[in-house]
Amino acid sequence: MDIDFRRLTTQEDAQKYREIRLECLKNYPQSFASSYENQSKLAELVFEKYILENNPANFVVGAFDGDQLIGISAFAQEPKAKRAHEGSIIQVYIKATYQGRHIGKDLLNFVIQAAFEIPTIEQLIISAVTENKGALHLYQHLGFEPYGTHKHYMKTSDGQYYDVTFMYLDKSTFLKNEKNG
Repeated sequence: MDIDFRRLTTQEDAQKYREIRLECLKNYPQSFASSYENQSKLAELVFEKYILENNPANFVVGAFDGDQLIGISAFAQEPKAKRAHEGSIIQVYIKATYQGRHIGKDLLNFVIQAAFEIPTIEQLIISAVTENKGALHLYQHLGFEPYGTHKHYMKTSDGQYYDVTFMYLDKSTFLKNEKNG
C-alpha cells in the first residue's frame, strides 16, 4: 500500500476535505473543538476557503490511497504580527480502517516539514484531548513537548468535559533531531 501526501489545492480536494472533516467530527466528537452539528450547516468550511486560495500560511495536507483521501492535517499560522513566528497543527485525522499503520506519523512529518519551510515559523503548537494517549505519545515521539493542560477545554452536547494537553515543537530542536536521524 503506497500512501501519498500532498497539499490540498483544488476544488475536488476541497470537496474531499469537507467530507472527511465532517466524518471525523461526527465519529469523534470528543476529539475536536468544532462540532459536526455546527460545521455541517456551513456552506463553506474555513479550510475549504484556504484550500481554494492556496494560502501558504493556512493549508491542509491530505494522505491519499490512490484517489481516496484517507487522512488530513491542517496548519494555521498565527495572524497577529507579534505571534507570526508560531503556527498550529490542527484537525489531525486518519480514517479508522487506516489507523495503526504509521500513516498519521508520516502525515504529521509532512506537515511539520511544510510548516517549517515558511521562513517566519519558529515553533509549532499541537494539542489533543488528554485521554487520547495514542495521539499524545505520537506527538512526543515526533519531538513535541507538553507545556500545559487546559482543564474543561471542551464541553460536548451531552455535558461531558474534556481536558486538552498542549505541546510545542521548536524549529531548532526539530532540525537538530532531523539531522541526527
